[in-house]
Amino acid sequence: MLNNEPAVLVDVEHGADSIDAKSIGSPGSGRELAEMLSWLVLHGPKQGVGSIVIDSLDAIEPMIWRDVCAEQGKRSIESFAFGAGYTFARDKWRQLRDLCDEAVLAGMSVVWIGHAATVTVDDPTGSAYLRRSLAMHKGAAADFIAWADSIFCLDWVREVEIEKQKKVGKASGDGRIIYTADRPGALAKTRRRLPPAIQVGDDVTFGRFFAAWGEP
Repeated sequence: MLNNEPAVLVDVEHGADSIDAKSIGSPGSGRELAEMLSWLVLHGPKQGVGSIVIDSLDAIEPMIWRDVCAEQGKRSIESFAFGAGYTFARDKWRQLRDLCDEAVLAGMSVVWIGHAATVTVDDPTGSAYLRRSLAMHKGAAADFIAWADSIFCLDWVREVEIEKQKKVGKASGDGRIIYTADRPGALAKTRRRLPPAIQVGDDVTFGRFFAAWGEP
């Protein structure tokens, strides 16, 4: 759950310089990230930290793969037989999620930022279709999807105009929208009572979203 206390950024993407955010640093490995989270669990509430923002899932994944390869003496995550490297990586992701659960129990919110990738969904009740999901290995992504209380998809508002003569669509848009409920084109879910889509426009503070989040 988000709260109004100050947030700290775990700046894996090295983007803190371009935004108004307090960074705790940039981990160079999954182990260093675990150490940062452990420190925040112990000291974050005393320092007035209300939320931990980790940017981003897909930037951390190669770090975890390198950790696994170093520990197991392999050259790459693909060098393991029968996909065992990805299984080792999922265990390291689980350890990070356990630390996040401890942070929540300590009174802090945890927000993971992730980029999207287009995946094919084989619908057993109909035809296969494309949708956006987490840009991670499918096993690790499935674990995160099952674990998270909320997953939101931030997208541009798009309007498609069809030119009848050419039979082509031109996409245009104005501002951004946050999807909070699952839809064929985008993964989203939440346990809170929120509208299925919230238009935030060009407001960098996401005021409409936080207003909806705060409603009972």
